Amino acid sequence: MKFETKYNVGDQIWGMLHNKPHLFTIQRIKIDTNYGTSEAHYSETYYLDNIAQRVLKEDLEKYFFATKEKA
Repeated sequence: MKFETKYNVGDQIWGMLHNKPHLFTIQRIKIDTNYGTSEAHYSETYYLDNIAQRVLKEDLEKYFFATKEKA
């Protein structure tokens, strides 16, 4: 099974931290699968530097951007 991700390990993205734009680096990506009959049953979790928590794919697409102008 092959997974396509919007961002890859090492990519830098912009987001807000303490009400200021901040540049984050993606440290690792974890893909969890449900062993069913469909390939659609998986979730992506991104781990960023300077954040002690994980970021789900849905939140990453809403709150993080490739350029500072969109942050």
